[in-house]
Amino acid sequence: MSAENVAVVRRFFHEVWNDRRQETIDELLDDESTCQSDIGELLGPAGFRALQYEPMLAAFPDARVTIEGIMDAGDEVAVRWSAEATHAGEAMGMAPTGRPVRLEGMSWIRVRGGKLGLGWQWSNIPTVLASLRG
Repeated sequence: MSAENVAVVRRFFHEVWNDRRQETIDELLDDESTCQSDIGELLGPAGFRALQYEPMLAAFPDARVTIEGIMDAGDEVAVRWSAEATHAGEAMGMAPTGRPVRLEGMSWIRVRGGKLGLGWQWSNIPTVLASLRG
């Protein structure tokens, strides 16, 4: 079962962030999917889109995510990831700076029934955003 859970998490990162397949958000999250992140609680597909996905892609439209490391233990999968991007879009209260950024983080995800259930995420996103504000 854990290999299947790793495949679900890899699919989410690759299809949602790199392929921009928004339908994968609906396929792999349900209304009870919850992520405790450094920007607040993301609840379900709508919360993920509104608070993380849309603002991040508006600000960093060329973002590409790389899974740097992945581990699993039963129904839990831990991912160390990075993203390279350019701050090219107006979003999150900031005009674009054109500056390249490197985002890094870790996500710990409990997979249930082939979907992302409960997750926790830490990243340097708040620090990067603060540096772009000057």
